Amino acid sequence: MKTKGKVLMGILVLILIVILVVVVVNNKNQSEEKKGSPEKVQQNSQNNNVEMLDNGTKLNTSSELSKTKTVEGLEISNIELKENGGISTLTADVKNTTKQDKESTKIKIEILDQTGKVLLTLKDSIKPVKAGETVKFSVAVTADVTNAYDFKITKE
Repeated sequence: MKTKGKVLMGILVLILIVILVVVVVNNKNQSEEKKGSPEKVQQNSQNNNVEMLDNGTKLNTSSELSKTKTVEGLEISNIELKENGGISTLTADVKNTTKQDKESTKIKIEILDQTGKVLLTLKDSIKPVKAGETVKFSVAVTADVTNAYDFKITKE
């Protein structure tokens, strides 16, 4: 019985050591992510359209991207493009500037670089919007496209 007790105690000690190692490695990785590598900082500083926020989120600051756009009587404004954790999210307010309620509108969004080259094409829908009403719109993609200069939105 004493041998079984020693074996059990040894297993518990081994488990505790493994847990301790995992916690230390995890904390070290989180610390390094917060600091960021000099290479990443250099890349971001070369792109005038990206601002790194304190929480690690990248924010697109392109004045062209944030300009109000219109598609089918829907005014797209308060546009924001952010990336966090490998997911880029484009959010905006959508106002129905017509006098008629709009059903769900299928759209195509082309994310553009400074030369007008399409970086990425997204297809989505804007939910129904009553005449004069403003709704929130959001679309996300698992890619970092915060270096975009502008986007084009058309009815699909």
